Amino acid sequence: ARAAQSGKPSERSEPPERRRAGSPVSAAPARGGGPIGYAEALAELDRILAELEDEEVDVDQLSARVRRAGELVAICRERIQGARLEVTQVLSSLESPPPAEP
Repeated sequence: ARAAQSGKPSERSEPPERRRAGSPVSAAPARGGGPIGYAEALAELDRILAELEDEEVDVDQLSARVRRAGELVAICRERIQGARLEVTQVLSSLESPPPAEP
């Protein structure tokens, strides 16, 4: 809506309604086809936040964008929890004494 009013092209590469709005977390592929990573999820969250802060936010897309933001937050939490677990395991293995030789 803003691009049409200002006469300038949109800064976003695709409209919000085409960007995986409302897709389930498990179906959120990254560019390589695998699951979405933390950095990509965070970048998409930033884009959604900018859209929601826009005074001209499309009310028809509002719930889909908020839903997608919730999915992305869940992805980020999952990635952080997984990284925390891995770090804890690595640190635990470093603190364990090496096995005794016979």
